[in-house]
Amino acid sequence: MGFTGRHAASGWLFRGVPDAVNHKLVPKIGRDPKRYTPLREKAIFANFQRRAQQFVTTSVMTDWDMLSLAQHHGLPTRLLDWTTNPLIACYFAVTGESRDTDAKIFTIRPSATINILDNQDPFSVPDVGVILPGAVASRIVSQRGVFTVHPDPTSAWTPPWVKNAEHSFEIAADCRQFFRRRLFSFGVDPAHIKGDLDGLCETLAWQLSRGISVGSLKYQEASIVTRASTGQRVPKAKQISAIMDAMSSAELTQYEAWKDLTALSSDTTVDGIYVDPAGIIVTGDKFIGLAAISVALKYAPEADDGFETSDTFEGQFEGMWPVIDKVTVDTSSFYE
Repeated sequence: MGFTGRHAASGWLFRGVPDAVNHKLVPKIGRDPKRYTPLREKAIFANFQRRAQQFVTTSVMTDWDMLSLAQHHGLPTRLLDWTTNPLIACYFAVTGESRDTDAKIFTIRPSATINILDNQDPFSVPDVGVILPGAVASRIVSQRGVFTVHPDPTSAWTPPWVKNAEHSFEIAADCRQFFRRRLFSFGVDPAHIKGDLDGLCETLAWQLSRGISVGSLKYQEASIVTRASTGQRVPKAKQISAIMDAMSSAELTQYEAWKDLTALSSDTTVDGIYVDPAGIIVTGDKFIGLAAISVALKYAPEADDGFETSDTFEGQFEGMWPVIDKVTVDTSSFYE
């Protein structure tokens, strides 16, 4: 897409937010300006420094290290999170609350970073700048994290890149789940983002909730089936093979499933139909089964900013052996 092409060079930083309309580049500590004072900010940070000692070794950490650690673990600070990886930013954009809003990715390209050896006090930096945090938390490393520091954390930051629409990318609310599925296919998921057992379990729970899994298929054992209409004895393996062939070559435009698939994009084509033999149930002449239907989805194919992607959905079919009478598809995950 044009957005990724414009920001392929090194030096760009990305920030993903779940609310494209209302989100401002304001650090968490300053989002309620009526409650903010510099004294309160320093007090809560000092409290964090004192109490964090029971969890981490703080004696070797600088104030910048401690502030980065506090920001990473959710303490309101004068820092804003950014990443050098646009896919990481996209993940946070599409998974953040609220889920029913358009999401957005901001980009900036600062010319220099703050030298934290010359500026050791985070509260004395005069202008907004970028800091490169130390490896004080594994998640900061796995997320390719960097921060901007804001001397006035109550004021929205509006650098020139933010004012230019070419340097942002919006994701419609009804496309957020689609983007998350694509990110998962690229290996960008909680297991990677968090890099620990919490992230692994969150990924597996999400896969379970969306019916996305990886595993081996157990083929049904061959047996003899008697066709009710003719009394002909047909090996079950042969019967299932014929059903698989019929479904794999089915012209979906003839079935109910096609209406749901064409509603996903302006131009939908079927890439393939993959039938699970273990999911076929035969009773006399009747059968039902499951299939994975892979489709290519094109959006505004004639426009300069049009793009194409793909997805796979679970289908169900039924019929009288070996003719497919009905095919339906569950596309609900596309809209979630």
